[in-house]
Amino acid sequence: SSGINAEWPLRPGPKDLPFNYENAKKVVEDIISGKIEAKPFQSEEPPVQKKRVQRVVAKTFHDIVLSEDKHTLIEFFSPYCGHCKALIPIYNELASRARKEPSLVIAKMDATANSVPRPFESRGFPTIYFVPKGKSTRPIKFEGDRTIEAFIKFMQENTKEDLKFVEPEEKYLKKKKVPTATLR
Repeated sequence: SSGINAEWPLRPGPKDLPFNYENAKKVVEDIISGKIEAKPFQSEEPPVQKKRVQRVVAKTFHDIVLSEDKHTLIEFFSPYCGHCKALIPIYNELASRARKEPSLVIAKMDATANSVPRPFESRGFPTIYFVPKGKSTRPIKFEGDRTIEAFIKFMQENTKEDLKFVEPEEKYLKKKKVPTATLR
């Protein structure tokens, strides 16, 4: 026996196979011949949009991120990344500030559950790109400070339009602590 289950031609089960040269070769041959349909690594269903930051999966990437009539700021993240977790409140507030700008989408995609399409690259997390309206083939990688001000400045500098940002919703307004003097 080659270690391939009886359902192999009908339902490929590479996870059920021992990893060796012959089995890897068989999987590649079956992909090339069309017995196995190669699909991009992706979350199955597009998420229900409940928040201002649009959740993107491989199936919705083209329609949301590469829309010709919208600017998009896209974050490729890992749910296990500490820097990504630290960015969540900043990114949510940015999306709140952009809520009155119909031509701007603030989006994020779990790059551990979806293939990152070309020409985008994500070698570390978070990786952030700005895709100006009508320039979907030329995304611009963000490499500045991860602050609201830096994101807004970056987007304004990379579009000819004047993007509209407003005060964030109440829940994003932080109560500023007044530093207290220490006595010595």
